[in-house]
Amino acid sequence: MLQQIEESELLKIVGATLARSPFYQKKFAGLDLSEFARLPFTTKRELLADQELHPPFGSNLCVAPQEIVRIHRTSGTSNKPLLLTLTQKDIDVVTDIGAKLFGLCGMQKGEIVFNCLNYNMWMGGYTDHQSMEKSGAGVIPFGTGNTDALISLMREIPNASLHSTPSYLSVIKERLAQAGLTPKDLRLKNGFFAAEGGIQNPEFRKKIEDEWGIDAYNANYGLSEVISILGSECRAKTGLHFGALSALYIELIDAQGDSLPIKEGSTGELVITHLHKEAQPLIRYRTGDLFEILSLQGCSCGFEGFQFAIRGRVDDMVVIKGVNFFPESLRSIIADFEECSGLYKLFVSKQEPIEHLRVLIETKQNCVMSDQRARLIAKEIKSVLNVSADLEFTPKLELGDNKIKILERV
Repeated sequence: MLQQIEESELLKIVGATLARSPFYQKKFAGLDLSEFARLPFTTKRELLADQELHPPFGSNLCVAPQEIVRIHRTSGTSNKPLLLTLTQKDIDVVTDIGAKLFGLCGMQKGEIVFNCLNYNMWMGGYTDHQSMEKSGAGVIPFGTGNTDALISLMREIPNASLHSTPSYLSVIKERLAQAGLTPKDLRLKNGFFAAEGGIQNPEFRKKIEDEWGIDAYNANYGLSEVISILGSECRAKTGLHFGALSALYIELIDAQGDSLPIKEGSTGELVITHLHKEAQPLIRYRTGDLFEILSLQGCSCGFEGFQFAIRGRVDDMVVIKGVNFFPESLRSIIADFEECSGLYKLFVSKQEPIEHLRVLIETKQNCVMSDQRARLIAKEIKSVLNVSADLEFTPKLELGDNKIKILERV
């Protein structure tokens, strides 16, 4: 069993948060606070509405303005970003956890890492940069954009590593081809990947490792409003290691919001409660991420926390003719076809019922997808997932901020 703090201690933390937070004072008004599991969930939609009502940081700030030392914002899962505040203690907690987890996958003294995540208010830029420095690695704060300059600098510094989204590799590869170069000409050592799914898929990972001549790690799973990095693989690559139990109380819930046991094989939405956060602490926050517990045993690397995998986003699930479908489930099928880069995007109607699925798939450079092979991909999707899809192919998927939003409702 997973060892977490006792309910009595958890309720003391809830009480301390309640004393500081007008947001939770209003939310929990009149409720029986004697049972933690009966407290209502917190959602991102609530937090966004609260920040609109109480700009700029909402009524859950919990600290004096002079205690704020950094401001970030969320990205990716919502059209409107949340503004996030951190005290110095909050930053120390985040970067201590981040340094420990980055160290699991090989960031250490002597490692030089190009950080190609966005520094424009996103935690994956500056705050993750600090975590990497705490791991002992030397960090090049390159950020996003100006790929030609990135390639030039990478060629000057061989045996460096890259921290980026998996989809950014496609952009780099295109610019390399224009210069008559291949990915292996960069002589990169490791790829530490973040902010997108995919690397956990063995076929997709192998394609990257073979083409780039690197070790590819699922190195950085996190949620900006929770903790910037919660999990990373070790060098065994057997699953993400959860490294934030000292800072979070975790729960899993099913689609109806009922609690699930935290045991090997359990899959449900991750719910978190901050244990020590000073600014904007969250109680029973629904993350929207589908967690699968892979193992509660220690790992051969010496890490004693549990191992997990992300199976998708709750809000990405679509029901197509009665079939529950998660976009990430396409990854292993598409990655099996050598003509495909492994990147894709799905389009579904905003209106339900959904009866039609369109998939735009990126092909490798100079590859032409034959009608026969396209039909074979569609047949495999139907056979494995019981979903019919109209397939389109493109030599280049457009990225936003070096990321691909895998599902778009049109």
